[in-house]
Amino acid sequence: MASRKWSPEKRKRQSDKMKAKWAVWRGEFYADEDAFCDRIRDLSRRGCDLSSSTMQFNEPYLLYLGVKWFGSWRVAIEACGIEYKSVCKAK
Repeated sequence: MASRKWSPEKRKRQSDKMKAKWAVWRGEFYADEDAFCDRIRDLSRRGCDLSSSTMQFNEPYLLYLGVKWFGSWRVAIEACGIEYKSVCKAK
């Protein structure tokens, strides 16, 4: 079985991707509530599903920060100026 060898360029690209991913998990891109709300509004404008069940898979750290800073996902969404009824999947 032949081993896969990555070129130095590919190894650097993979390393940069992982650094960016870990930066998000450490919260470097959501330093305060304004940055958090900017990200939520951006996702809303792009038509992304902001329900908590979907956010658990797509943006888990964003969901975590919303609950941590605002107390619940509902309050976090409403603090960003988005009506929660438009986000919630449960009827």
